[in-house]
Amino acid sequence: MSSQSSRDFTFGVEFEFGIRFEKRPFRDQSQIRELIRDTLIAETGLKVRTELEIDGMERGADKIPESQLFTTWAIGTDNSVGFFEETRLDKNHDAFYCCLEMQTPVLEFGPGGFTEIHIVLTALQKHFNVLVNDTCGLHVHVGRGKEGIDHLPLQHLMSTIWVFETQITELLHKSRSSYHIHCSPLYMRSNLGLRGFRGNILDIMLGTNSVNDVINVFGGYENSVNIAYNISNLLQPFVSPVKRTIEFRQHQGCMDSEIVLNWVGFLVELVAWAHKIDHQDFKIFLTKYIDQKEGFSVENLFKEIGLRESVHEFWRDRMAELRAAEQEEENEKEV
Repeated sequence: MSSQSSRDFTFGVEFEFGIRFEKRPFRDQSQIRELIRDTLIAETGLKVRTELEIDGMERGADKIPESQLFTTWAIGTDNSVGFFEETRLDKNHDAFYCCLEMQTPVLEFGPGGFTEIHIVLTALQKHFNVLVNDTCGLHVHVGRGKEGIDHLPLQHLMSTIWVFETQITELLHKSRSSYHIHCSPLYMRSNLGLRGFRGNILDIMLGTNSVNDVINVFGGYENSVNIAYNISNLLQPFVSPVKRTIEFRQHQGCMDSEIVLNWVGFLVELVAWAHKIDHQDFKIFLTKYIDQKEGFSVENLFKEIGLRESVHEFWRDRMAELRAAEQEEENEKEV
């Protein structure tokens, strides 16, 4: 059992989104990203660079490329993001949709990191017409600086996610569930899910002896990173000098700071709890829910990890909003 609290953890966020311009502002899209960079610097005073700019920089501390240090906000693009339908339906034929990805630097979990995200998202939406669609995702990386995540906490975390994955998905739009190519659930894309298993699932999940064993059980089949819970960055020896994280890939694109920060808060608290819980207590916890099989919700997990009632209330309201939006979308399809 570790004495670590959630404040001992670091995190980073990747935002996938688009910006609609009434008319294409520049022929070269790199100039659009420079416009966004300059606007955010002027509005927030934070360090912001484009990915192209970062790639062209000299190596930083310990001769590590700047692109692998994650010390700055980064404005880039992502080939998986597209606004083809929006472009087709837009009555303004001069309108231009720019597909973007924005990455935070490594942030400490707490008020400072949360405030920085809120400031940047507010500034971005103040100056630009920001939008997301179902091609956009929100990826959250959680770690302990450069330390990675040790064996037992990772075993606790991934075993809990295996049992509660369906319940956690209740917090998300249904477009991010079973068949989304970039964030497939564990049962569809992990080694355990695809290879299957013999014997007691509890023995398999708790029978690992190292971080790499856990990755071999719960990692993406054939090293795929397009899995809702990507733990490939924790493989030892480490490949990345800084990105030694679990990547939570399953959230739909979102630029609402309240939703983003509540999601980040839940994930970091979950990882912190996996470090704190005693191993014997964890066995009792896991057995309880494996034997129960159904009839429990994500709120049971909230209670187990000790989240405040205000967090429960936020997610109750959020889930109600999502279910209503999903129903409205279904109704529109039928018209």
